[in-house]
Amino acid sequence: MDTHKEEYQRARSAFDSLRVEDKAVFVLEAAVTTLARGIESAGAALADVVQQAFREAERKTAAEEGSPIAPEPPMPPPDAPNSGDTFSI
Repeated sequence: MDTHKEEYQRARSAFDSLRVEDKAVFVLEAAVTTLARGIESAGAALADVVQQAFREAERKTAAEEGSPIAPEPPMPPPDAPNSGDTFSI
C-alpha cells in the first residue's frame, strides 16, 4: 500500500470515529477553506490579467506618443507560480 492510500485510510478512519456534530463542522470547515482558496486563486489570476492589460495599455500609449518604453518579458502561463503578486483574503 502506498503512502497516499495509507494517509487517506488513517484520515478516513479518524473522520469515521468523530461524532456526527464534529463531522458536520469538519465538512463545513473544509468546504469553506476550499472555497476561500479558490476565490484567492481566481483573484490572483484576475489581478495578473488586469496588470497585464494596464502594461499593454501603457506600451500602446507610449508607442503612440513616440516615448521609448522597453518591452516587458512575456507573462508566465496562468498555471505557473507567480512572483508573489497575489490577492489575499
